[in-house]
Order: sequence, then structure tokens, then C-alpha cells
Amino acid sequence: MKSFIPAIFITESNLLNVMAYSESAQKLRIMIGKAIDDHRITREEMDAIINIVSEDGHIDPHEQALLNQLQEMIENKTVKFIL
Repeated sequence: MKSFIPAIFITESNLLNVMAYSESAQKLRIMIGKAIDDHRITREEMDAIINIVSEDGHIDPHEQALLNQLQEMIENKTVKFIL
């Protein structure tokens, strides 16, 4: 009897869940998660986020998704940008 192995379909929306996180994406996730939990982000935190993203000279898909989420939350005032 043959074993049945279901096919895994990767769509654009769940691709990020399948890919492994880079070290910088993990750091970024922690920093952005803190801002989301606090509902605020300071200039120093934003500078730290920019430094994390630019460390390796490449913005991977996870980092871009996290940055997009933070930008959206700042724009809709879910996260307040503190100068």
C-alpha cells in the first residue's frame, strides 16, 4: 500500500510562514512587537529598527512585511510615533 503524502500549496499570503526567519528579522520582530504592545514608538526605537534592517545590507521578505505592518499601524495611529 502506498503512503499518501499531501501536497503543500504555498501561496503568496502564507509564504512568509514557510520561510525561515533571518537573525535580523527575529531582532526586528522583537523591536516592532514591543512598539505594538506599548502602542508607541520613540525616535530611538525607530533608529534601532533602521539599524537592524540595514545591518546586512538586504531587506528580506520578513523584514519588509514587519516594516509594512509598523508603517500601517503608525499611519492609522494604532502605534503613536513619539518624537
